[in-house]
Amino acid sequence: MKTRTKKWMAIGITALAVVLAVSGLTVWNGMKADEPERHLTEAQIAELREQYPICGIITPALGDMRESTLEEGIERAETFVYGEVVGDYSVYYKNVSTGHEELDEKRK
Repeated sequence: MKTRTKKWMAIGITALAVVLAVSGLTVWNGMKADEPERHLTEAQIAELREQYPICGIITPALGDMRESTLEEGIERAETFVYGEVVGDYSVYYKNVSTGHEELDEKRK
C-alpha cells in the first residue's frame, strides 16, 4: 500500500509542478505583451535606406528579360571562350570514372 501511495504522490507533485510552470509562463508572457514594441523611426529607416536600398526599386533587378548579344555577354563575363563545333554534336556521351573498377563496370 505504501508504494502505491508514494507513486500517486509523485504523480500529483509532477502534475502540480507542470501546472505551476505553465501558469507562470502564461503570466510572464502576458506581462511582456504590455511592454511597448520597439520600432525604428522614419528618420532611422531613411538613414538605413541610403546604405541598404530596397532591391528592385532603386537598383535594377538581377535578371535580364531579353536575350543578350554576343558582345554584351563578352562584356559581362570574367572569361569568355569562343569555340566552334566541327562535328555532329547531337549525341554526347562522357564516361567519368568513379575510381572503383567495380562501380564503373556496373554503370556501363
